[in-house]
Amino acid sequence: EVKYDENRPFFKESTELFSLGSIFYSRRIGKTPSGYYSVEDSLKPGEVIEKNPRKVELINAAKVSGRTDKGLGIGFLNAVTKNEYALLKDSLGNHRSILTEPLTNYNVLVFEQQFKNNSSFYINNANTVRTKKQDDSNVTAAGLVLSNKKNVYEFSARGAVSQKFKLDSDDVYKNSLGYKYHLGIEKISGNFLFLMERNVLSNTYNPRDLGFLSNPDFVNNALAISYILYQPRWFYRTWRNDFRTDYSYSYSTGKRTEAYYNFATTVTLKSYWKVVLQGGISPNKNLNYFESRAENQPYITPQNYYGRASFSSDSRKKLSAYGGFFYSNYFNSIDNNQYETELGVKFRESNRLTFGYYIYHSLHNADLGYASTDEFGDIYFGARKRTTITNVFTTRYIFKTNMTIDLRVRHYWDRAVYSKNYLLDEDGSLARLNSTNYSTNFNYNTFNIDLVYSWIFAPGSNLSIVYKNDIENETRYIYANYGNNLSNTLGTPQTNSLSLKLLYYLDYLYLRKRNFSRH
Repeated sequence: EVKYDENRPFFKESTELFSLGSIFYSRRIGKTPSGYYSVEDSLKPGEVIEKNPRKVELINAAKVSGRTDKGLGIGFLNAVTKNEYALLKDSLGNHRSILTEPLTNYNVLVFEQQFKNNSSFYINNANTVRTKKQDDSNVTAAGLVLSNKKNVYEFSARGAVSQKFKLDSDDVYKNSLGYKYHLGIEKISGNFLFLMERNVLSNTYNPRDLGFLSNPDFVNNALAISYILYQPRWFYRTWRNDFRTDYSYSYSTGKRTEAYYNFATTVTLKSYWKVVLQGGISPNKNLNYFESRAENQPYITPQNYYGRASFSSDSRKKLSAYGGFFYSNYFNSIDNNQYETELGVKFRESNRLTFGYYIYHSLHNADLGYASTDEFGDIYFGARKRTTITNVFTTRYIFKTNMTIDLRVRHYWDRAVYSKNYLLDEDGSLARLNSTNYSTNFNYNTFNIDLVYSWIFAPGSNLSIVYKNDIENETRYIYANYGNNLSNTLGTPQTNSLSLKLLYYLDYLYLRKRNFSRH
């Protein structure tokens, strides 16, 4: 799953408290219905899909957040989404509906107390309740940060418990428990810094109903060392050097999943340009338990290495830019090169008008990864030539200090052509097959437009109008030409939305003072 940025103003504002514990991902609210992709499998002979909404409609949402004079932060968020149905039609004109997402209530409640020396404690709860006898969930997280009086050393401890409530065959809810925790000690000031940490996620930890999680089932131990030169000298203003090593293994099997050594040096020149050089190596063959899409089925990842160089120019200038180049490969391989290039340009035409453009290109000549699973449960991998291109255009116009309009246009294109097929053995190794299944080729596009008008018409009060255009398209046909691919994408069905938000701040103390003055 890809984690996307939140662009809805209501869910973007005052999110610092709700992010504590990493159990809240606001894009779950109004997501694609969980049954959206299975509607086609439910068609009866002669039936066609007349309507299948890609987004769940939001009925209402409310949010309260703030902090008291004594440093207690309080956050509360509640949102309700409606029942979402797909509408089917048969050859006689009869209609039938299928529930793709039930009425759902999302609730987040968080408290954070700040102490002296930048220390703090928080507790956060995320709760999801669905109707129609669907799954419910509850996740509770807590964390503690303690710093010494001089703010030189810091100790951190965080943890969370997830509960997933599922109906069994007897209509009884069964509770599946999972947990995660983090322990770390860190030197946070001075020229020499270090971090030692341990992170554990059980194989049953699952916050995804209202949160985001890429990979559960791992234990990670890490050591990071940094040395920073803060005073300008010779050709630089600051110079930072970092080394980090990670050793990870599966929580459920105890077998190694990653062993990496990384180094980076970051130099800020006297001209305010910044140059970053990075490199890393994984000298061991490791086990990946996720790429196979099957429980407890590993895939042995080859030994690999990478290097990266990037730069950014002086952002104070009217025209500024940043870019980077990345290269990686497997050991003893000549055809598995991976190249990534990115370039961004920002032009400030005036104090009112700004333009930005970003392009990213990735080419992996023989990317090894999951392709398909047959009816017997056999898992097939493929070597594919994979190309990814991202184009983003942004512009902002400031009418006056309290009124702006922002435009963001993004096109993401990901395509892959398979050239070799492999059978994944039980031990995680790959056995080469003579045939190649080209039906696993894919050509995937997303195209988005976000236009946001914002007006702060009084202290703490604002009006925002947001227009969104969303296109998503996937085919087996591979377009070799960028223009033809974009033209086909723009011709597919799209979702348009327009939202209006008015926020008016009422100063309770001011109103109370005026009320007393009248008496």
